[in-house]
Amino acid sequence: MSDVVARLRGCGLSADALLWNWARWCWQGETVGNMAVYFPEEERAFETIQQDHGQAVQVLYSRQHRYVQMAVTAEYPQKHVRFAGLEQGERQAAACRWIKQATAICLSGRDYRLAVDQFRALIRRAAA
Repeated sequence: MSDVVARLRGCGLSADALLWNWARWCWQGETVGNMAVYFPEEERAFETIQQDHGQAVQVLYSRQHRYVQMAVTAEYPQKHVRFAGLEQGERQAAACRWIKQATAICLSGRDYRLAVDQFRALIRRAAA
């Protein structure tokens, strides 16, 4: 485990809180392309970005296959932008189409959820 990832150990945050922090960390700085900064009302309490935690999650994210990265991106940084207004099933279907376009990998709904859940579990273990 890298020194950066070791910063997650014992941080006391849930995997979901760390992933939303990472999403905000991704958005800081200049926006790229058609991406827009968005903080939904329910996430306002977590607006302070923990830089170390964001960097640590990014290290783990960068080690994943592209299709896993895209599934995680659809559920976190792009959930309220590219996939805004979509219910979970609709978002999953749209994300699977997006992943297929970009990677030529056709994920089933089950595979998509598994990719997101396994990454969330990886974050949970790193923070334990």
